[in-house]
Amino acid sequence: TDISPDSENGVPDGNSGIGMVTILAPSEIPSATLGPLERAGLSANWEPYFLVAMWVHPEHRGRGVAKELVKRGLEWARTFSDPQFAHESGEKEKVVVLMVHDHNKSACTLYTKMG
Repeated sequence: TDISPDSENGVPDGNSGIGMVTILAPSEIPSATLGPLERAGLSANWEPYFLVAMWVHPEHRGRGVAKELVKRGLEWARTFSDPQFAHESGEKEKVVVLMVHDHNKSACTLYTKMG
């Protein structure tokens, strides 16, 4: 998902990027990455997505762009049908795993506020 400003008021219009978020669907996550999560008790009923990257142009930081990117990314994960699970019956609970360096205080604050 990306957010872009329009030329008049800085409202997203899809023409030029001011930020991006990257969320990996389960079929894009290397199986070796899931091993530690499974050992930690990741349920077999979960469909894991990984939020692995986000960036906001410095001129647009502090304006709610990051929060909007996270909201749009979570909505995408909620509605996306990963082909890896197409053959399985029953609903899996979708879980977004956040990957962030603990030294990135502004990101940690944002994600904590968002729940």
